[in-house]
Amino acid sequence: MKKVIITTTLFTILMTSYNAFAISEAYRKQLDASGCTQVSEASGACNFHHSKSQNQSEANKNSGTALSGPAVETARELDKKISGKYLGQAVDAMTADGWSRSNQEGTRWKKAGFVAAFKQSNDGKITGVTVK
Repeated sequence: MKKVIITTTLFTILMTSYNAFAISEAYRKQLDASGCTQVSEASGACNFHHSKSQNQSEANKNSGTALSGPAVETARELDKKISGKYLGQAVDAMTADGWSRSNQEGTRWKKAGFVAAFKQSNDGKITGVTVK
């Protein structure tokens, strides 16, 4: 009986002290160097094996518009903040950052001459942001 208690206790201590991280440090560095987020990489919108400029160039080709400068940076910042969150959480984040709602649903926003639009999955999570 003592062996069972000791084994169970040791197992519990080992399992609770184990730190599990969502992504490895190497993968995190690849995402950062490529300008991708986990959501954009997983959806195929970004390739973490490419550089930021290669991914930006590819995104511009696919979107049909040549976004550059502040719009791209704003989109990238918003994508990092709200991608993977539910719409309600994204609405709270946009409001806290000073964006103004452009539609009743809360999927279009305005701030400082930019218009941001959410891309949303069927389950209500934000999959990306377009800024013009």
